[in-house]
Amino acid sequence: MRGLSFDAQSGLYQIGWWDLSDDDATDLVGGWIYLHAPTSITSELGGRVRSFGRSQIGSLPKGLFNFVFDFSPAARNVEWRGRHFADTQNRTGGLVPADLLHEGP
Repeated sequence: MRGLSFDAQSGLYQIGWWDLSDDDATDLVGGWIYLHAPTSITSELGGRVRSFGRSQIGSLPKGLFNFVFDFSPAARNVEWRGRHFADTQNRTGGLVPADLLHEGP
């Protein structure tokens, strides 16, 4: 997956580059992230979001968010619950309610 890295020392993953509002990025901390290949119906990887930062990519004025997360097997094979798009490019489906059993506090 583009923008995905793993830090073996901390055991944490980092994924970038997300174009979200500041409020959405803040709301994701403590929540779950699910990574789907562009044409996949179920997630390949994901987990609980620990933190976020900004990455300056090209000439974008505000930069893009990157998220640090713990891997969880519960985040694999989760069906897409976000917005749907006609094309298959990498996109964010937006924030969705935390209504799966493993997404509790």
